[in-house]
Amino acid sequence: MSNETEGASYLITWYAVLVFFLFVLKVTGLADISWWLVTLPIWGGIGLWVATIILLFVGFGLVGVYNRARRKMGRRNRNG
Repeated sequence: MSNETEGASYLITWYAVLVFFLFVLKVTGLADISWWLVTLPIWGGIGLWVATIILLFVGFGLVGVYNRARRKMGRRNRNG
């Protein structure tokens, strides 16, 4: 198994352990926390992926707008 795959599996394992630990604390009544906090490690990982995809789309969109504006300015200067 490659190092990247091993790292990802360790991360998933830690998330699972954390969710299980928070679940046990919630169910046994040892911690008075909301279910949102119990599942937060799961949502955090999903949110990170979604934020990365959104930032990539915004970044590529801004590069496209910049390049289009730059080409337009170049045409104006030549027609001048």
